[in-house]
Amino acid sequence: MDVIPYDLVATKMNFWYTALKNNWPGRAEDTRKEVERELERMEQNQDVVVYYNLLLFRHNLQFDYMYSDSGGNLASRFEEFKKIRDQNNPKECWNIIINSSRGCIISDKKN
Repeated sequence: MDVIPYDLVATKMNFWYTALKNNWPGRAEDTRKEVERELERMEQNQDVVVYYNLLLFRHNLQFDYMYSDSGGNLASRFEEFKKIRDQNNPKECWNIIINSSRGCIISDKKN
């Protein structure tokens, strides 16, 4: 099995983020599935893993809101976010969020 460079997976994750941001649920779900398959073969990079967890949190929260009569279970989503925050450096999480919103996630760290 070939190893996939993490920057290629991060780029696909940026497409996933764009689909979520533009409220394209079908495209977001398809891209999420692609990313999850590629993560298993990706070279190790903790920033990409944190970015994945944050995107998955947003994906789940957005889909709960869109497809649930009561807006989903926000309390459980908040607990999920706290786990992500507690397992990682909060400052690094914010840097990843800020960089991903600019579309420049992680590519500058590879050398």
